[in-house]
Amino acid sequence: MKFPSFQRTVDAIQKTVYRFPLETFIAILGTITAMVLAEEKNDYLENVYIKILLSCSLCFVLFLSISLYFTRNTKDNLIRFISSLVLGAITVLFVFSFSDKIKQAEFYQFFTLNIALHLLVSFAAFLNKKYNQDYFWEFNKQLFIRILTAILYSIVLYSGLALALLAINNLFNIELYDKIYFHLFLFIAGIFNSMFSLSGIAETSNAS
Repeated sequence: MKFPSFQRTVDAIQKTVYRFPLETFIAILGTITAMVLAEEKNDYLENVYIKILLSCSLCFVLFLSISLYFTRNTKDNLIRFISSLVLGAITVLFVFSFSDKIKQAEFYQFFTLNIALHLLVSFAAFLNKKYNQDYFWEFNKQLFIRILTAILYSIVLYSGLALALLAINNLFNIELYDKIYFHLFLFIAGIFNSMFSLSGIAETSNAS
């Protein structure tokens, strides 16, 4: 098995960012928000960060659905970005309309919308478009496999880095920040896992 070269990795990241710029931004914003939230002691700011995090969770899959819908024609990029920003703003307003302390009914609303948007990803690329049914199922199979692979790689990467940090702490007696393991988990789950998943989404422009 050949490990990917550094240049190949950089090229893959650049391609993913170019293809999914808003999704990449939201993944980074959500990860930073989660890290800040882990340090926050103020109840008011904590509630604000939670709502930002929930908004990022919804907007990520919303933007991905919109990107997949418009992927067949790169000339639609302007409409794609405008649609993403408008619907994203509505989503953010929806989340920030929740109570300061999110009620159970509001959590169910968020959970239901989150599930609906995840399901939308599975067929957004095939809306208003002639396509081969076999390709539709193949696309979703590959998407599911990519998600599972991303989770597996994230677990392995986190375990390796966490063990390396533990070794540095024990062997060299270097005091590490007490929440460094949690921040590492957030970084890998929020950015690495998201970017790895996005990079493996198949092109659907030739799905007909």
